Amino acid sequence: MVNPVRLRHSLCSRHALAPLFALMNNVLEVRLDAWKMVALLRRPIARRASSIGIWLQILTAISALAVVTNAVILGFTSEQIPKMVYQHTVGNYSNHNYIKWRLSRFNTSDFEESSRPVNNTEPVCYYRDFRYDEAPYKYRSEFWHVLAARMAFVLVFEHLVLFLKGLIDALVPDYPSKVRDEIKREREVFKSALFNQLKSHANVDVRTKDERDGDGEDGAAVA
Repeated sequence: MVNPVRLRHSLCSRHALAPLFALMNNVLEVRLDAWKMVALLRRPIARRASSIGIWLQILTAISALAVVTNAVILGFTSEQIPKMVYQHTVGNYSNHNYIKWRLSRFNTSDFEESSRPVNNTEPVCYYRDFRYDEAPYKYRSEFWHVLAARMAFVLVFEHLVLFLKGLIDALVPDYPSKVRDEIKREREVFKSALFNQLKSHANVDVRTKDERDGDGEDGAAVA
């Protein structure tokens, strides 16, 4: 049976230097952390600036690029534009037979051997595109109409959003009215203090000159 007193004594004798090493480690870490905070991680001296500098142009370019990207995504992934083209050209302002107009037919006999489906019994399959029903399956005129409509949507959407952005930037002032009034007041106070200082210096110079002239006249009279 293990004696607990002997076990504790053996542990203390075996790890007698552990508390000393722990103390040394803690002191060293504290000093190193203090040195890092004082010497390496000091806050840089702030410099006064009127704006965020080059980041303003960077953010403006990123916002314009984001508008163009969203316009392209909406224009080339939305199904609403082909529907609008169909309604205004073929459908007489309705979506009747839109699916038939939107799909193109492909003869399964024209499949290549490497891509031919196994156990295919259907002579025709349909896919979403604007192509002719016979080889070489070139684009129909509807494809170019829809493409032109998509490009027009991208241009209109982009210019509209950028116009609204510029309008909001023009309407919203850079500084609130209270801040603008406070800046004007500080400028007036600074101008007044500067004027009074220059005026006092001018009066001192005039008095000094008069005193010098008076001393010169007194010396001439004595002579």
